Amino acid sequence: MIIVINTPSNCKSDYYCFNDHVLDCSKAKVITEKDDNTYYYEVLSKKDDNCIIKVQLNKLSNSQSNDLKKALEGKNMLCSIPSSTLEVKDIKSITNLNDYCSGQLKEAVLEVTIQKLYDVVVENIGPIAAELRNSTRI
Repeated sequence: MIIVINTPSNCKSDYYCFNDHVLDCSKAKVITEKDDNTYYYEVLSKKDDNCIIKVQLNKLSNSQSNDLKKALEGKNMLCSIPSSTLEVKDIKSITNLNDYCSGQLKEAVLEVTIQKLYDVVVENIGPIAAELRNSTRI
């Protein structure tokens, strides 16, 4: 009896090593930075023509608020990214990455975004209402 254990290649902080593994969707993991935020990426498997990658936000930039850090740090999501996309873009440069993902991190990012939009609407509702009142008097 032969037991095969397929552990991911540990690229540590070598993003190029990780990206090489992503191209053929072979198991690998890396800790890297993007915009002063620290992320953990791990290629988990291949399903159909998609590469399944775990993305975890380990640490937000020190310039971010404590509330935002509490909401996002340590959260992760699983992303099912088409191999054709990964052939032309590395994972850090996929601007619509959330479109391929599900999980706590995605939900938390959406929640924070909705809260910010709500705050903008509430902040501007008074001036907008006044402008509407003035435009109906004309």
